Amino acid sequence: MDILLEKAITMIFTKETAFFGLFLVSYVLAYKDKIKLQDFITIQQDVLKDLTHSVQDIAKTQEKQHERIERMEDNLDHFYEKVNNKLENHIR
Repeated sequence: MDILLEKAITMIFTKETAFFGLFLVSYVLAYKDKIKLQDFITIQQDVLKDLTHSVQDIAKTQEKQHERIERMEDNLDHFYEKVNNKLENHIR
């Protein structure tokens, strides 16, 4: 590609077509940069999508852990109630 570009530049740059040649070369370079930028943006979007999925997974895990902790607290409260009831029954 670079060899073709170099050959095209030498053919385009004559006294009569210098300005058109500069325009054409700058257009080709801008087009290449645009493609590279689009590729970079696509890669960044993929990374962002992966991060979003990871954060969602973490949030789901935290929600499950929170529910589990609540169940454990309820079970402990129920256990303490049973123990207190038995103690009260023994005291009476």
